[in-house]
Amino acid sequence: MIEEKTIENEIENVDSEFQMGKDHDDYRISRMYEILIGKKFSVGNRNTFGTDYKILREKLEVLHQNHYNKMVIVIYSHL
Repeated sequence: MIEEKTIENEIENVDSEFQMGKDHDDYRISRMYEILIGKKFSVGNRNTFGTDYKILREKLEVLHQNHYNKMVIVIYSHL
């Protein structure tokens, strides 16, 4: 289960990255290239995610349930 505080912290990290780069031309140009090649999500900020952490947590749990719960790990070693 994902805690709401974890979501809040990650949103702060994403927003911080956005705030640091938004005034730099090279950063904005690289984001523009990503959009032009069809990348759907490149960067976000607090406004992108909103502040209703309960709803975000529910959506993340559904995403995890639908896509990531099927992952397995295989460790292969010559011991």
